[in-house]
Amino acid sequence: MTLLFICAGLEPGRDGVGDYTRRLAAACIARGHPCTLLALHDPHIARRHDDTSDALHVIRLPADSPWPERLAYAVDRTLRLAPDWISWQFVAYGFHPRGFLPATLLQAAASFRGPLCHVMLHELWLGLEVGAPLRDRALGWLQRRGVTCLLDQLDADVVHTSNVTYRAALGREGYDSDVLPLFGNVPIAPDPSSPSAHFTGVTFGTLHPQWQPAATADWLLATARRHQRTPVLVALGRAGAHAAALLGVFRERGIAVTETGELDHASVSRL
Repeated sequence: MTLLFICAGLEPGRDGVGDYTRRLAAACIARGHPCTLLALHDPHIARRHDDTSDALHVIRLPADSPWPERLAYAVDRTLRLAPDWISWQFVAYGFHPRGFLPATLLQAAASFRGPLCHVMLHELWLGLEVGAPLRDRALGWLQRRGVTCLLDQLDADVVHTSNVTYRAALGREGYDSDVLPLFGNVPIAPDPSSPSAHFTGVTFGTLHPQWQPAATADWLLATARRHQRTPVLVALGRAGAHAAALLGVFRERGIAVTETGELDHASVSRL
């Protein structure tokens, strides 16, 4: 069975969905299924890449190139590959800084359906939470139109998303989906020789202003006390512009907070 995975970007270590897709494809190859990865909007390259390494065929199209040019090349390669399944590993922000899908992509989407089509929606749209600000709801309305248009164009055989909240939101729009739990991108380190005196909470990557961290901080405190450990919070990666205010909620409650910046996989796993 030949597989084509479509995503936005594939720069190792710089695109979470891209890293996930690489690992997924590697696992499929190990089970005897030839795979190709196609990045339609890769901001980390200046020219087109189309090559094979370690049995994995990777096509990366630069975000600076005109959409019609990229899509024409991608459609041609898809037709030549003739995969049995096409799997969209989708997050709207990978294609536009505000999560708006280009009309040219939506118009061409049906060309990337294949004999069998799968869509994994890693994210949906803004404004899902109760009491969301008007701005988020307005942006979310535009984002939702793009996502639903893409789903209509693809008419996928299988639709997955990452959690029950997203599944419910898709159901309200008339789309059936199932939850597909995400595997980790970080190998598991061996257990430490002695138990830690700390109860450690970890955040990964950008901290978004929609997050209300007080409940998490209270839970971390209560759970650490129940286990007679000291609560700590470690913020991994690029936490973003709102990190100081959000992490301050933990510090105000006496929880020690460490901001690490980017770390290698081994260092992350040892946490």
